[in-house]
Amino acid sequence: MTEVNLPARATTLVGRNIRLEPLSIESLRELAPKLRVPEVFAGGHAGGPAAMPDSDEGYVEFFAAYAPWNQGGRSYVVRLADGTVVGTTSLYDFDATKASVAIGYTAYAPEVWGTAVNPDVKRTLLAALFDLGFARVIFHVDAENERSRGAVAKLGAQLDGVLRRDRQLADGAWHGTAVYSILATEWPGVRAALDARLNTFNGSKARETDGVAG
Repeated sequence: MTEVNLPARATTLVGRNIRLEPLSIESLRELAPKLRVPEVFAGGHAGGPAAMPDSDEGYVEFFAAYAPWNQGGRSYVVRLADGTVVGTTSLYDFDATKASVAIGYTAYAPEVWGTAVNPDVKRTLLAALFDLGFARVIFHVDAENERSRGAVAKLGAQLDGVLRRDRQLADGAWHGTAVYSILATEWPGVRAALDARLNTFNGSKARETDGVAG
């Protein structure tokens, strides 16, 4: 069995209307004012509302230490086709033996919630990973974040279960973690559904009528 590997660190992944560029301190400075807002942290981002830094530069330092880019993972900044920074996402929990990896540490500026951005990002990452030979892609979602859980389920990921009292937020509260996954054998159907879904959008900021955000 051929061992799988993550995309090379310097690789930029290109989707329909987005680019996933390797995260850098410079791009984090662009991203900070988009994500250092109460709406984003309310969903449990980076430890929840109590973890939100007091300044954009504080967010840069905080997220640089929080993201898994120096822990064997890959972290990306999400840019629209026009270069606008709108979010971040990462690959982590890489297991070469199981040919599995997780997609997470994902957050978007509220302005692109419910738009084509999240399905475009996930379609781009999933295609890259399954093309590299991965057998399973995992998503860990705050069990109380219905918005994010709905977005992951809408991708076609299957719920494997909920780990109760699994993650402590910055305010001391404990939340469960909902675990979803997509298998390589399921990818052709998931890909077809994602492509059909993306075809319904008219540009990266067009919104779906149901308002589900990522």
